Amino acid sequence: MAPEKISEAETRESPSWNEWVIARSVCIIAAGIGVAVWAVRMVPGANSPLWSVLPIWVAILVALVWSVRREGSGSFVHDLGLRWKAVDAVTGLCCGVALAVLGIALTSLISGRSPFGGAGFSVSSGSLPLTYWIMPIAITLGAAALEESLFRGLIQPACIRLAESLGGKPRAANVIGISVTTVCFVACHLLLNSSGGAASVVVLVLVSLVCGDAALVAGRVGPAFAIHAVFNVSGVVFDLIPR
Repeated sequence: MAPEKISEAETRESPSWNEWVIARSVCIIAAGIGVAVWAVRMVPGANSPLWSVLPIWVAILVALVWSVRREGSGSFVHDLGLRWKAVDAVTGLCCGVALAVLGIALTSLISGRSPFGGAGFSVSSGSLPLTYWIMPIAITLGAAALEESLFRGLIQPACIRLAESLGGKPRAANVIGISVTTVCFVACHLLLNSSGGAASVVVLVLVSLVCGDAALVAGRVGPAFAIHAVFNVSGVVFDLIPR
């Protein structure tokens, strides 16, 4: 029998994520959020959605590059699980739309308003130029890609690895990893925008738990990105409906 061919990705060692990776990444993202909040409040003309997220995107990239280059194998695809399959699109469409609908229902029940009403993209009436569509969709897709690379590609595996190194069983370590990542995910969003109240927290927790579980089961970030992207785009589409 001919020897089985082993791909280059399979020969790479798993990244040595540890508590320092988690702490460093959280500190970098917190700094990015601080800059974003300052820019929106202090810099003239910085109230556009792009300026509110650009510093955070830069911080996420810094955290990812630093971790992959220092503690990883140097391959972003391998270390962060940035792989995609066609089935991820189906998973993303089904789960993303379901989360959006559930989010609307829960938020309406808890606070009596739409969860997307304060996103900054709502319109009242009239036709929309092409540029209006490009900016919100680009931001939501970019946010989904970077956030999932960070939370499900880096922080969640690092938390699971840390929990296992401390003696936790695989199932318990997975629960801890997803839970800690969800806390970080929700906290980062609330630091940037805390106006959503309890309803926003519930929706963010649901999105994070579903994305975390999807990434864990699949062993890659693709399904989590698809779910997050569809959920975000659903919010934009909802806001584009004239009131």
